[in-house]
Amino acid sequence: MGEILQQLMDGSEINLAKSDLAHHRNNVHRYVATCAKALIDSIKDSDVHLSSDANHCYNYLCNLVADSGATINEETGRAIDAIWRDNSINKEFYLEYGLTSSARYFFDGINRIAAPNYTPTDADIIRSRRLHRGVFEYGFDIDGLTINFVDVGSQSSQRGKWIHQFSEVTAVLFVVDILCYDNYISEHNEMKDRLVLFDSVINSKWFPNNTIVLFLSNISEFRRKLARSPLRDHFPGFDGSKNPDQAAEYLVHQFKQMDRSLRNRLYTYTVDPYDASNIRLVAAAINEDLRRRSQA
Repeated sequence: MGEILQQLMDGSEINLAKSDLAHHRNNVHRYVATCAKALIDSIKDSDVHLSSDANHCYNYLCNLVADSGATINEETGRAIDAIWRDNSINKEFYLEYGLTSSARYFFDGINRIAAPNYTPTDADIIRSRRLHRGVFEYGFDIDGLTINFVDVGSQSSQRGKWIHQFSEVTAVLFVVDILCYDNYISEHNEMKDRLVLFDSVINSKWFPNNTIVLFLSNISEFRRKLARSPLRDHFPGFDGSKNPDQAAEYLVHQFKQMDRSLRNRLYTYTVDPYDASNIRLVAAAINEDLRRRSQA
């Protein structure tokens, strides 16, 4: 969700409160420390052979993580940077070992983030929100239309307590990382869990006529991932081999089938979170739909 929010922010005004920069800085540093631990654990589980300098930094971080977790400062930042930029860590490493795209974002900018005078950007604050608990609201101005975006992602497990409070919203944006099609938690396929959750949202009595917008995100990485992890291995009903277009269409269809209202209120898009042109097209579609409904 963080990447989607950042693209919606791009070129728009966002009203994020920054009154407590120290609080935001600590949140970012905590998130980066968690990502650093995930990177260390991934290297332990891989057959990666680091260079001598990077291996020295790896051992340094291992000791920090073993003690009390990495504190993000200039020294730690240099160690993370040396490992992340080592030739043995290729561009597919973070995907292969389950590191988040936000981890890549923070590692790419680790020297900025570890600097003593670091001030979090809007993008930093949004990406680090995954450690938070609560409901977050952001204000956007898109083509002259003010949109209040309420992010309830971290509260999805308790939606029964609050979902009725949003019955008057114009649209619901549901974001799914399409890469989770082969991920399992306690033997449960994550994509199938997302389908169950989507079913409960789109068919909720609280959203009988609301527009539902579905983003299946990370489509380019999905196309690459299929070569080594075919969709059919996890969804036996799919018979399109490794064809990425058919695989994406199959998953889109699984979500469309969840809508039992048949009121043509569901908009589905496969997008790349870092492709501004794709997200801007989607934002424009949402904006037009909101404008049409407001004038009805």
